[in-house]
Amino acid sequence: MDLPPLSVTCRLADLYFDLGFHKVSPFMRRKEVYQQIERLYDNRAVGTSRIQRRNDMFQLFMILAVATSLVRQTQPSVSPFAYYSSAIQYVNILSEPPGDAQIQNTMLLLVFSHLNDISIGSKWKLARQAMRICIQLGYHKKPVQQLDYVTEQIQRRLFWCCYVQERFSACNLGRPIMISDSEITVGVRRHTTLPLLLSALILMYFQMPEEICLDEIRHLPASRSGVRSEVSVLIRQAALRKISAKVRSTLYTSNHIAINRDIATKEALAAGLATELEQWRSLHEAKSTDTTSSCLFDTVEYLNINFYRERLFIYTPLAFPSGQQKMQFIPDIKHLKYCLDAAVHIVHEYQILLDRKIDLPIWTHMQDILRSGFTLLYCGIYIPLFLSQPGQDESTEPNPEPATIIQCMDDCKTMLQNLSRKWLAVTPHLLAFDRLSDEVKRLSEVARPQVPPATGDDMPVIGSYLQPDVVPMDGQLTFWNVPLDVSGWDIELDGDIDMCAVFGNDFDAFHDNNHGRTDE
Repeated sequence: MDLPPLSVTCRLADLYFDLGFHKVSPFMRRKEVYQQIERLYDNRAVGTSRIQRRNDMFQLFMILAVATSLVRQTQPSVSPFAYYSSAIQYVNILSEPPGDAQIQNTMLLLVFSHLNDISIGSKWKLARQAMRICIQLGYHKKPVQQLDYVTEQIQRRLFWCCYVQERFSACNLGRPIMISDSEITVGVRRHTTLPLLLSALILMYFQMPEEICLDEIRHLPASRSGVRSEVSVLIRQAALRKISAKVRSTLYTSNHIAINRDIATKEALAAGLATELEQWRSLHEAKSTDTTSSCLFDTVEYLNINFYRERLFIYTPLAFPSGQQKMQFIPDIKHLKYCLDAAVHIVHEYQILLDRKIDLPIWTHMQDILRSGFTLLYCGIYIPLFLSQPGQDESTEPNPEPATIIQCMDDCKTMLQNLSRKWLAVTPHLLAFDRLSDEVKRLSEVARPQVPPATGDDMPVIGSYLQPDVVPMDGQLTFWNVPLDVSGWDIELDGDIDMCAVFGNDFDAFHDNNHGRTDE
């Protein structure tokens, strides 16, 4: 495929920088991209090496593919895969140019895979490869010798873009991270004072907001506090990934299972992490969101999705059973409400974005909806059981309305149906969720008898709260004793998603038939 007309290329390049992943991962520079366009469209351009030209072609076609992915809803005749296929002709360039270009090329592939229903290898492996190059180049450490400001900021941007994407993939899939935070000595931002010539007679000095703008300085704020900059979203996400890494290392084992600690210790750790997360939102909400922007990463809804996603990870170990606990585990309704609140907010924020017709990354959207949806199912089973016990009506906290859970489950189902049309690999998840949600709705309609509270140290088992017709004694298979084998779904998704991690801390809690079991 040949390059499109110059006007189309320029328009799509602008879309890439204004609407796309550039807001959260500004690893490309607008100025350099337009220099590439000039070299490729100007027949008079001389002195371009073979490697540089092939790299220019690969990067420009990938930028066009990413940008077209963002506008295909309004221009269905334009196919991002045509541009992607053209870029792949130059794929051997990935290992030929200098290190910075290798990082950019790998990240462009990662961004395209986030936006489209294909699996270009593993997203985690792509992010890991980009991070590996950064580490080989030493971008994770403070420069040994003084660099010019632009070079230093380019290196910082490349590293922190890779950091955000690698941490996001590793934490969501429960896979090892490439480098620990203790080994990173380069800062997120550089505070520096630059001389700016404001007139022919007066030379004044101002402090730049958060980062040096690499392309141009259009406005100079009087104060750095609360001012947006080109990399505000990147700084926000880098700070979030640090909290996210702390959550995983503090509350989870290396294989994504909750660490077996006493409940008081878990509560104290969760409270501290939740406070840190609240501070993160307060610090970055005003500086990194724009109510007028149509870019996903600028929206306050996307910030809230990130906030509640981490909040759900914080409280999941308290509400979901793990390891030895799952045989006779009864969660605290307070912890269930924390998880329910986070799941409901995630679904609600996504619904707002869909109503606004904001384009969403398929992979991230699916993971968030699956995790939130199965959390809703879990809470939809347990919370009515607790509310049916004597004394629960005396609680000062408002009881969650069953209608809220049912409405959110319906919203999740609708979103999964729409996602399955774009990505067929979502279909098994949709079928499982549809089946489970129908059963949870049916259970919520069954009148539950009042059960005497447990005495002493005895813990009630789940079966004691259920009607005999819900848990059959004749061996008939139902929702409660038919295991849902999710191990094969990972293979169907090319290993891209760890289903046990997506469904919750321990999905066995949904389908283990513990009736009649005794602790071994």
